[in-house]
Amino acid sequence: YASRRTYMVNAMEASLGYAVLYTAVFLIYGSMEVLGLMPQELRSAGITLPSLLSRWFGDQSVDFTVYHIRRTTATTLLHACLPLAYCVGLGLLAPELDMVCTEQGVAVCSTIQ
Repeated sequence: YASRRTYMVNAMEASLGYAVLYTAVFLIYGSMEVLGLMPQELRSAGITLPSLLSRWFGDQSVDFTVYHIRRTTATTLLHACLPLAYCVGLGLLAPELDMVCTEQGVAVCSTIQ
C-alpha cells in the first residue's frame, strides 16, 4: 500500500510540474500574441495569426476593407478562445486537478458547475 501511495504522489507531482510548465508556456505565448510582441524568429517561422490565416484573409491591396474585417474577426475570436483553450488543455494535461469533467460527454470546467 505504501509503495502504491508513493507512486501516486510522485505521478501527481510530475503531472503538476507539467501543468506549471504548460501554464508558463501558455502565458508567454499568449501575452506575445495579444500584445503583438512576437520575436523575429517566430515571425519568420510563420507562427503568427496573419501568416497562419493569410489564405482566408485574402490580399490587403485588392480588398482593403474585407481584409481588415476578416483579420479583426479572427483576432477577436482567437483571443476570446484563449481562456477556454487553457482550461481544457490544463484539464487534459493534469487530470488530478479535476478541471475537465467528461461524465456527461461534455467537457466543462468543474469551477463552473
